[in-house]
Amino acid sequence: MFTYLLSFFQGLAASMPLEWFAFLGSITEEVIAPIPSFVVMAVAGMAATAQQYSLAGIVFLAVLGAAGKTIGAWLLYILGDKAEDFVLGHWGKKLGLSHTAVEHMGDRLGKGWKDDLLLFFLRAIPAIPSAPISILCGVIRLRRRTFIFVTFLGCFVRDLAFVCVGYFGTETLMANARQLEQIETILTIGVILLVIGFIGWCYMRRSRGKPLPFLGSLSNGINGGKDKS
Repeated sequence: MFTYLLSFFQGLAASMPLEWFAFLGSITEEVIAPIPSFVVMAVAGMAATAQQYSLAGIVFLAVLGAAGKTIGAWLLYILGDKAEDFVLGHWGKKLGLSHTAVEHMGDRLGKGWKDDLLLFFLRAIPAIPSAPISILCGVIRLRRRTFIFVTFLGCFVRDLAFVCVGYFGTETLMANARQLEQIETILTIGVILLVIGFIGWCYMRRSRGKPLPFLGSLSNGINGGKDKS
């Protein structure tokens, strides 16, 4: 699959201005989770080598890629927000969760530099899948300004690393690309399993009449499940 994707995106990069490829390709890459997060910017780096881009041009490509990924992440944020409304609207009482309780979690995050730094590293570290993070931030409604600003910074660092690998070390990229793709896939599956496990745990506690300990009095298990939203 990696070889096919690489050839496909190389063809796209050759058929349009590289700046547009980095921007539009990054939006697509972010929204369509199965596409490995390094493909677009690595291909942009490889194409930049052939087109003799300067280092300033490489940095500009990383900026465009980060902007595209931030837009894609924002779309996933909205998807997570809408999914939270739907799921809790239908099954919130069974899970012992309310809109108010979930939003309370988002209010508790993103208010200090430690939370911002954590989100930054989750965005910047290459092997960590970004789509589940964007959706989760939408579910808990993390403060929008924090989400957009930190997402852009983290994606810029990540994209700069990928474009430099493509620009300076094509052989290194090809040698390690499959391993990086496998790591991303494993981590994505791990995140999905954690979410499923969390939902199951909430349901079990609710069925036993126990509150969710991390929400205190906001849990439906205590206040009877009335949503104030």
